[in-house]
Amino acid sequence: MTKLLFERYPSLIGRLPIIEFVHAPTPVRAHPALGQAIGHEALYVKHDGLSAPEYGGNKPRKLEFLLADARRTGAAAVVTMGGIGTNHGLATAIFARKLGLACHLVLFDQPMTGYVRKNLLLFNRYGAICHHAGGYARTAWMVAKELARSHLSADGPTALVPAGGTSALGALGFVEAALELERQIENGELPEPELIVCAVGSCGTYAGLLAGLKLTRLNARVVGVRVVDRLVVNVRAVMKFGNRALALLRENGAAIGGAEVRKTDVRLLHTQFGGRYGRVTADGKAAVDLAETHGLVLETTYTGKAFAGLRDLAAAGVRGPILFWNTYNSVDLSGDLQAEDPRALPPALRAIYERTA
Repeated sequence: MTKLLFERYPSLIGRLPIIEFVHAPTPVRAHPALGQAIGHEALYVKHDGLSAPEYGGNKPRKLEFLLADARRTGAAAVVTMGGIGTNHGLATAIFARKLGLACHLVLFDQPMTGYVRKNLLLFNRYGAICHHAGGYARTAWMVAKELARSHLSADGPTALVPAGGTSALGALGFVEAALELERQIENGELPEPELIVCAVGSCGTYAGLLAGLKLTRLNARVVGVRVVDRLVVNVRAVMKFGNRALALLRENGAAIGGAEVRKTDVRLLHTQFGGRYGRVTADGKAAVDLAETHGLVLETTYTGKAFAGLRDLAAAGVRGPILFWNTYNSVDLSGDLQAEDPRALPPALRAIYERTA
């Protein structure tokens, strides 16, 4: 599967690392019944939950570049961080194992939910070595950086994978995704949306989309629904990652002219966060329940809040087609869950798993 980035900018071939995990394009489908339920029948969903057969969602798009870069440096292990239910950490563990890389996850606390417990079991199932860093994301990131420096594997260096897969290199996964969407619109799979809505956690997905759309003829507005603290998700951070991704393309010979993510391009919705990462909100839970009645599976940390934000935007009077970019994994891992006994978890993981709140 030739990446559209490499097809459009052949100078990138051999200069940017890539190991292809994503089966593209991911489908776009109209959801008129769900749209009618929120008062906007021209609703479409980009089903990125089907991005890869091992594990879907937005993470494989970033890891195609990030894990390829780790392999290029000779790494035998990777280390990354996230909350105790981190989807990014789970995706990293799954794809690292596929490449024969050891995976270390540094975890910080978030509210305990059913999906968090499932992910804790799946970390173990996919061989992740977990380190609990307490209640602060900043502490977890410091621990992850120290572990990367400490040569965890005797077989080679340890590569640090950024939180959420978000860096200039990781954001290229969603520059590619923007080109993919343009091709689908050209092929008549959906009309050009007036509005695209996605969740924003570490900024890479949103920043990559904004940067990628600068390389297309599309004029859609993109709204990111913030699901973490403003210290992480803000206009400056989005511009930084988007423009660093574009700079990386230029540095590797892509003729993209003066493409730039500007302050006016960044539209963040701040009303759905709930005050703490991972906290279940009434609006987010209602959005999850509504979507499920119409066959769309979401969760309460990212995509439920994003869809709640979309519902509010639709109610505010958006008239043209709306595209919801669903970043939640759709691959059924229930068989792997059934094979895991919580009593057999390593002590550090079991202590987290047995919490009641």
